Amino acid sequence: MVNSIFGLAMAGLLVSSFASSASATSIGEEAGYVETYVGDELISTTQESDGSKPDGNLSTRSLPPISHAACYVAKNAAFSVANFDVKKFGSGPNKVDMRCGTANGAGYLHIEFRHKSQWVKKGQWHSAYPASEWDMFMMKASRQALAKPLSTVDQGSNKYCYQSTVTRTHYTAKGLQDQRTWPMSVVISANNKIVITSFPGASCKE
Repeated sequence: MVNSIFGLAMAGLLVSSFASSASATSIGEEAGYVETYVGDELISTTQESDGSKPDGNLSTRSLPPISHAACYVAKNAAFSVANFDVKKFGSGPNKVDMRCGTANGAGYLHIEFRHKSQWVKKGQWHSAYPASEWDMFMMKASRQALAKPLSTVDQGSNKYCYQSTVTRTHYTAKGLQDQRTWPMSVVISANNKIVITSFPGASCKE
């Protein structure tokens, strides 16, 4: 079931991406650019890489100052850095918080510790996307996956996994050059109403 949904998503996104190639010129006619879809929703358009390595500093992040202070200075694991609408599934919530959390537990710090490099790698595919904005990419993708998942898996122990796809399409003045689609997953705690983790490149464990 998951594989068929993933296949349909890839086919649909290919059609939509080819259709948009003639009109998607927000970066400019001459410059190449990369469109990013989560499911069927366009979440960003970024300039293509010029061949140099874009901002590789993995020690930075784009949290606002109050969230940065809560997570890294006060070490307040319960502080909410983001709130997401969630498509109702089973007995699960319709809203969840992404809290600071802990590196070995759940939340933002866990995602940073375990999955930041994966988000950076996907964000920098053909793109000048700065590594310091990995969390903006992650949060936009997570927000869309939770609100409009392609499928949802009950993992037991009050954990639900929301599945979607990240599709990135590289365009130049000559049109579509390359396209890649990866699965992505966001796991939530239904009873605690929090995000446990979010990662690209893998589907939910069933």
